[in-house]
Amino acid sequence: MPLSTPSLVHQQHFTVRSYDVDFQRHLRTDVLCGFFQEVASEHALKLGVGYQQLDEQQLFWVLSRLLLQITKLPRWHEEIIIETWAKGTDRLFALRDFVVRNGQGEILIQATSYWLMLNANSRRPVRPDSFFARLKHEAHAIDEPIEKLESTKAKLSYTEIARYTELDHNQHVNNIRYVSWMLNSFPLDFFSQHELQTLQINFQSELREGDSVEIYRHEIQAEKFLISGYRQGEEQASFNGKLQWRRK
Repeated sequence: MPLSTPSLVHQQHFTVRSYDVDFQRHLRTDVLCGFFQEVASEHALKLGVGYQQLDEQQLFWVLSRLLLQITKLPRWHEEIIIETWAKGTDRLFALRDFVVRNGQGEILIQATSYWLMLNANSRRPVRPDSFFARLKHEAHAIDEPIEKLESTKAKLSYTEIARYTELDHNQHVNNIRYVSWMLNSFPLDFFSQHELQTLQINFQSELREGDSVEIYRHEIQAEKFLISGYRQGEEQASFNGKLQWRRK
């Protein structure tokens, strides 16, 4: 497949709207992940490896791992700029980074992500090396690799049922909904006393409409939590997350 050669760094502007914020008027982290999904999709399309181009070859992208480091969350009405770039491959993973800046150019959030290219028929990974040979940008928003997370069943927080509003165009639960479920495992007053510092999520398996998902939470250190989601009746987690908070 011929690749286009646009800028290796893609940039989009967003204004934080009333329905993007929480009760403290800060941009919700799950909404932010939706912004990342949008800019990644737009940039991949310009690079020649977007949804439409891959669909013609019976291929598609899935997000496998995501790590965010948050200095400060944007507020309601604030204008932000999100930059993203592909930074090569690591075995089966295609790597993509993100930086969020405010209007003054300050870095608010940095993120790195691992993506898998899957064959639509076999559901098996396809090595992305040949697609990214000319698309690597050398910068790193976050230098360290994203670790593999352990699962937890220490304490059941609540049970979620995947419904219409959780689904994407493939009729799978959209990856930002997993982030919402992790955040929803904390009581409201927790958010009044804490700010999110880092968020990591590893996606293990697809979830579909009607799946009942048990959300477990375990505090492994002060202000640091492991969170796992299990499809009811299964022993393997569908996703694992780790959240580090700081007290206000």
